[in-house]
Amino acid sequence: YGAGSGRISLTQVQCGDDDSHILRCSSTALSTLTNLNCNHGQDVAVECMPAPAFQYEGGVRLVDGPYSSEGILEVFIIGAWYTVCTESLPMDAATAVCTQLGYNTYAGANPRSPISTGSPVWTTSPVCPFPIPCFSRCYTRPLTINDSAATCNSFIYITCDFDLSIRQSSPAGTSILCYLGPVFGPALQNGDIRLAGGNVKTAGRLEIYDSTSDNWGTICVEGFTQEAADTVCRQLGYSMAVTFGETNSMRYGVGVGPILLTEVKCDSNSNHILHCSSVAFSSLVSSCSHENDVAVVCGSTPAFQYEGGVRLVDGPYKSEGRLEMFVFGRWFAVCSVTFRITEATAVCQQLGYSNSIGSNV
Repeated sequence: YGAGSGRISLTQVQCGDDDSHILRCSSTALSTLTNLNCNHGQDVAVECMPAPAFQYEGGVRLVDGPYSSEGILEVFIIGAWYTVCTESLPMDAATAVCTQLGYNTYAGANPRSPISTGSPVWTTSPVCPFPIPCFSRCYTRPLTINDSAATCNSFIYITCDFDLSIRQSSPAGTSILCYLGPVFGPALQNGDIRLAGGNVKTAGRLEIYDSTSDNWGTICVEGFTQEAADTVCRQLGYSMAVTFGETNSMRYGVGVGPILLTEVKCDSNSNHILHCSSVAFSSLVSSCSHENDVAVVCGSTPAFQYEGGVRLVDGPYKSEGRLEMFVFGRWFAVCSVTFRITEATAVCQQLGYSNSIGSNV
């Protein structure tokens, strides 16, 4: 491959099986050694397997860039690579792309004119509900796939980076964490909710999805009750709300976009916010502003506390984690001996999912 030029930077590079970036590996700066006669004739060369390492449903890659860390964003869905067609990409979504690829920050995400090849994926600008290591976990509207790039006005060119000062801020994505099954992105339903602006998934500013306008909006705290907060937490998979209040005073940041609802009142058995009574904010003359958006803190105990119940804990999402089972009035960890894919599938189906994509010690 020919000798390199310029400075020889590193030697003694040793990586672990799970490392996804060379700066995560141990190495020695060549300049610190005096007894090593390494020259450009000993520059290391590498040949990679032609199959992409991220070819799984929900996988991402950057193409047509000068380096592997930058290029036009593509996602792997329905067995093929598609270019993402969108005029802008929020910072959280761009960071999720880079983290999924093994980087921990991004240096830019800019629109590019469509190229003549490839099939774009139409999507709204994705929204990540909290810092996550997978672009595939960001909320998007259902996809519309076109065969010609000529129908797309703009692709997204992303430049990823690796900042050693924040190397521990979030884990790199993996095919197990980011795999989504046969459909890319959860299809949003009217009344879906999320908690935004918090550092943990159980707390934040309450936002609700309105399918008519295809927008996320907030809810005014006026008339919001403890039963409504409990309902929100049950809808998200938790047993109850610890507290709720104005997002401004709870420091989860003010919302953007429309304020959709106010006067949300639920009964003690409601498990979905659309089962509650509420008033459309647009129909009222109210002094409520985004500083009065409601925020909710949910208890971290899942709502499956019954004899023989199961839960997944210490994972980045409620769909994955260490398995525990509720027996004799307490939660116990499950030993992995003889635990197979059959048992993993049974756990997932008990929790309301269709299948398991793997189990690990």
